[in-house]
Amino acid sequence: MALSYLRLTFSFTNAFFITLFAVYTEESLLFTASLIAFFFGIKGITNMLSRIPSGRLADRVGCRRPLILAFTLLAITFLIISEARDVYLLALAMVIYGVAHGMRAVSEWSMLSECAPSEAGSVATAYLSTVFNVGAAFGAVVAGALSVVLDAPMIFRLATIIVFSGVFPVGMLNTSKSS
Repeated sequence: MALSYLRLTFSFTNAFFITLFAVYTEESLLFTASLIAFFFGIKGITNMLSRIPSGRLADRVGCRRPLILAFTLLAITFLIISEARDVYLLALAMVIYGVAHGMRAVSEWSMLSECAPSEAGSVATAYLSTVFNVGAAFGAVVAGALSVVLDAPMIFRLATIIVFSGVFPVGMLNTSKSS
């Protein structure tokens, strides 16, 4: 249940980001399309580069601490995005987002492999993938609906609170290695 909540929370708020970031930075901050694409590239590269070290960290200390760190970093990222007007601060937010995204993904899948019985592994994997897709779909719809009545910085502040709530269920996770 806790892993489902984590996946849902992340995918829901990630959809806020995917739905609104480019429009917000282009229309409100007047950034060029190429700079916005560069931001997405920064996020993608740091996501990729963080996965191996995150896996090693999860192997050494368990999955709980990296998950707590990842969800805290995600909350910090959304807060920075909501307040920043500077290219360099937003670039830093993309680095943090990418690292947190990679750490979260590796830790969640590691925890799933620890928690799920081996005979239910493929069903558990399919289930968590579906939870992610459901969260992303609802998140995009909610972000669009909220953008009618709220500005993007306020929506990113809401995402900060929503994603930070993912820190709390991590304590409910019961695995042998996730101290």
